[in-house]
Amino acid sequence: MLLLPVLGLLAQKEQREPSKDLLAILSSDQRLVRLAVDSSICLVRQDYTLVDAKGNEYGRNSDAYFGRKYGLGVISDSGIWVGAEMGMPWVGDRNFEKFKTGDSLRPHLARTYVRRPAQGGFTELPGRLTGGGELFCIARPEGLAPIGCSFDVRDPAGWLVLVTTKDGMDIGDTTRVVYNTFQPRVTFVDSAGKGYVKNMPQDKDLVGGIYYTCAIALGKISFRAAGILQKDEKGWYIRPLRGRWMEENNLQHTKSTRNG
Repeated sequence: MLLLPVLGLLAQKEQREPSKDLLAILSSDQRLVRLAVDSSICLVRQDYTLVDAKGNEYGRNSDAYFGRKYGLGVISDSGIWVGAEMGMPWVGDRNFEKFKTGDSLRPHLARTYVRRPAQGGFTELPGRLTGGGELFCIARPEGLAPIGCSFDVRDPAGWLVLVTTKDGMDIGDTTRVVYNTFQPRVTFVDSAGKGYVKNMPQDKDLVGGIYYTCAIALGKISFRAAGILQKDEKGWYIRPLRGRWMEENNLQHTKSTRNG
């Protein structure tokens, strides 16, 4: 949880009687929001290999990986969260097409790397992705300062931070990115908290988006990571940072296992 000071008199009033109007005023500054959540945003690179029945792994050409996918993640106190697409980096990879129908080789999640947008290179993470279907999570190593998590995305004062590549470039190891911060209008469609964004701006060159909630308590305004932007046939939606796979398997956020 990241905290920012609130003006004294307003904060005292808020402690006595919560005010949605006060919260709206204090959280309406895009620069303030960006400053509060910036350190929690990261770029993630997921490599994959092909593996045969004996467990032998194969890369492509002279690389140690067959393919890779880049995406957006959020560094939280419960782990580094990424979208479902990062758990299947071979989907959409043209180089994998000819192996889809064969039964001798199958895709295998390999190494996972992370970097902050302002950094120039990726660092390998010691764990492996865990999860499935909705979102994936990987254990957060020491040294990466986290933001708190909220499992309730139904916050009218929440913010969506979009990350896009600059000048239409494909995402890569050294690609520069830019932020777009705004308050989304969300229509929730199920009890799990899935909500479609109705005022989504142009999504050209979009890498991803993280949804944050904010609240005032004890004289401070706090921001928490609450969801990740995903897309289906109906459009862009926010998926909360709690998946059914966690409840069904009684998993902890920081548990990490190798997938294959």
